[in-house]
Amino acid sequence: MLLISTDPASNLQDVFSIALANKGTQISDVPKLVVANQDPIQTAPEYRESVTFNEFSSFITAGKVQQEYDHIIFDTAPTGHTLRMLQLPSAWSNFISESTHSASCLGQLSGPESKKEIYKQAGETLANGDLTILILVTRPESAPFKEAARASGELSSLGVHNQCWLSMVY
Repeated sequence: MLLISTDPASNLQDVFSIALANKGTQISDVPKLVVANQDPIQTAPEYRESVTFNEFSSFITAGKVQQEYDHIIFDTAPTGHTLRMLQLPSAWSNFISESTHSASCLGQLSGPESKKEIYKQAGETLANGDLTILILVTRPESAPFKEAARASGELSSLGVHNQCWLSMVY
């Protein structure tokens, strides 16, 4: 099983009492569990969102990764960060399609057509209920439930209908 955190304030290193990096780390106490912290600050400070998204996309589109693990789990930051990341496949794919000069504010779009295919595949994987289940975790309080409902609606508008809610009870 592969567990990946995209939360900039991830605490998975504390949960597993081990230093984590962008690449997977085998957890010795849990057979077949590999954990990675997608740390955009560590990866590339000047291109945080883009780099994190590229890493995220490569995890869910790489055939080798999909064959190696029975399950891939992403532990993401709260709602806004997660929604933005899940909107990126469509946004970047559209940007590449509409770009006439193969460049963005981040610089050259290296291999734009190959990236477009990866982003398209990432979006399709996220929307495919046979491959992906998105679990919205919320506190059992009114405001967090409303936020989860809003997030659920936004995910549905992105074509991600394969979702369920989990409410934490203290």
